[in-house]
Amino acid sequence: MEDKKEIKEEDKVLRSKATPTVEEVIRSNNDLQQSLFDKVEEKVDDSILEGLNREILKSHLLIGGKEIDLSKIGVFSKQVNAYEPRVPQKYYREIFRLNKGNGDIWKIPEGKIAHKPNIVGKWTKEIIYNRFDKRVLPSLEHLNPYERIGLRRLKHFQFLNKDGLLKFDKFIEEAIQVMEKCDNWYSFRVKLHEEHGVPYQTDLFKG
Repeated sequence: MEDKKEIKEEDKVLRSKATPTVEEVIRSNNDLQQSLFDKVEEKVDDSILEGLNREILKSHLLIGGKEIDLSKIGVFSKQVNAYEPRVPQKYYREIFRLNKGNGDIWKIPEGKIAHKPNIVGKWTKEIIYNRFDKRVLPSLEHLNPYERIGLRRLKHFQFLNKDGLLKFDKFIEEAIQVMEKCDNWYSFRVKLHEEHGVPYQTDLFKG
């Protein structure tokens, strides 16, 4: 009887260890996507860049039945820029801090934040890229579409010229400044809208 009881207890422990938590599944999925993203970045070759540069030089994009002239927006580069890290770690650390009550996936690591939940990319589009002219984000999404499972081959800011990058850096810095004044993600969204007119409905994000 004792042996059977011990076997049952061991079986329970093994089953509990074999069943991952929701947060473990999310973390594993994020790690997989980051790994795939790293591989995609490595495969950006000259032929792909040449094709993108030709499309940029044409200047006119047809998106959703509407023609957009990149040359008249004033923030697009005439060719794709080489990748260089541009978003400071402070931006990501503040995002993690403001979401710390939403699960272990927001635990801030001691070193660099290399792996980020997919939602961070969506938020960056909303709070940074949406502050540009309304034609900018649709154009970037057209030029730099998803490659697979939510991953893009390039960073959106690689398509911006000097003026565009200055605006991008300014928007990032202003977002960080507002984040530092807040205690949670919702209050940050509200305050960013109040101070900089970021175009979204703040009541949709109340937790």
